[in-house]
Amino acid sequence: MKNEAEFAVSIPVEGEEPLRGKFKVKIKLSYRDILNMDSTRRSLLGPQAGEPDGIAALIASGLAKIRAHTIDAPSWWSSADHGLAFDDINVVLNVLTELNKVEKDYLEDLKVRAEKAAVELKVP
Repeated sequence: MKNEAEFAVSIPVEGEEPLRGKFKVKIKLSYRDILNMDSTRRSLLGPQAGEPDGIAALIASGLAKIRAHTIDAPSWWSSADHGLAFDDINVVLNVLTELNKVEKDYLEDLKVRAEKAAVELKVP
């Protein structure tokens, strides 16, 4: 199975043209990618003690996940510090939603393949 996918976004922005473009992403992350994702999340939240604010945790986790999966992104995403410079959470949530769809499709395809293989392995 291929470990890369693309998805397109068109994100409405109040008073401006929609943000459009394609993201090329890794579907399945390596252990290194997973650890880097967690490191990015922690870095974004800072060294404060205690639990982070709910919205801060959501943004940090979302941006870290998008960064870990992204191979290539539209220029508007890169120029916005990979999503960090946006003040509209809907931009990040739209990208994250599309990334989650890619992961879900991958897992559903994997399940279908596994079920098919299990049927083929059964002895008559």
